[in-house]
Parts: sequence; structure tokens; C-alpha cells
Amino acid sequence: MRTRKVRNHDTIAASAVAAAHQQHVSLPGEALTATVIAELAREVMALNDQIKKTDRLIESRFDQHGLAEVITSLPGFGHLLGAEFLAVTGGDMSSFATPDRLAALAGSAPAPWDSGRIRGNLHRPRRYHRGLNRVFYMSANFAENPSIGSRRSNPRGWARGVQGRAKSRQASSADPDSADHGGC
Repeated sequence: MRTRKVRNHDTIAASAVAAAHQQHVSLPGEALTATVIAELAREVMALNDQIKKTDRLIESRFDQHGLAEVITSLPGFGHLLGAEFLAVTGGDMSSFATPDRLAALAGSAPAPWDSGRIRGNLHRPRRYHRGLNRVFYMSANFAENPSIGSRRSNPRGWARGVQGRAKSRQASSADPDSADHGGC
């Protein structure tokens, strides 16, 4: 509750714990349900550990590739998206003669829909590689939005930045003639 900025979180938590200790009602299937839930929780935790191990294996394998440093230097690309990009493209960029060919395979380049004398009529392509499209859209999302890792590494700076934007918005809404419009 503290991370969610709940007011009086200590007293609320204490009263909830006290109320839980005062309850003495038990249901017929309570013990069985508790056992099933505990087993499911253990399985989920084991799966999370397995996912972390697999992610570390993918990262170590990706770092061995010759283009890994170049790919991770691109905005929004990390080890996992870079590995997915290499898996989709086969790891060989020479198979794409131009960047336009790569964009066409990803579905990012518009396809012509010309007919007769009508020219320059472009639309979204119907046939493209969904995996490569996902890689590019995810990298654009990550590049546009601040990462969770930066929030963890610099929480005070992150909070200061959020407060700074909020203050500039308040100032611009209070004074309509102000030159600063909160980054808009």
C-alpha cells in the first residue's frame, strides 16, 4: 500500500490483520483449497525461475553474435528483442538488399494499390512477417516509453521528473498566457 501512496497505510494494514485474527469461521473445503492454492503458487514460482534461466541463456547466446552490440545500441532493442530479431531474419542482413526490403517484410512499408491511371495509392500490406512486425512495434514502444529499469535505478530522479511535469502542467493551466505548455 505504501508504493501505491495509500494514506494511513499502516493503520489500514494493522486493522485488516486484526480483523483477520478475530475471524474463527472455517468452511468445509478450506483446507483442501489452501493446499491446492499453495501447490499452484509453488508451480508458478518454479515457472518464473525457469523463465529467468531461459532468458539468461538467450542473453548469453545473443551476446555471442557479431551484430549483438549494434542491435542493442538501437533504441528500444534489448537482449530478448534483439535475439528475436536475429531469429526472424536468420542473423544475416546481407539477404536484404536495402532497408526498404526489410521494412516491406516487416509490414512497415506501404504497398502500392494502383489501378489503371491511378498511381500512388498506398495501403497497409496484407502479407508480412508478423514476428518481425512485432519486434519493430515493441522496440518502438520501449524506445518511446521510459523503461521500468530506469525507474528502479533512479527512483528519486524519476519522481522528480514526474513532479516537474505535473508542476509545469499546473502552471500552464493556471496561466493561459504562459509560454510553457507542459511539453505540449
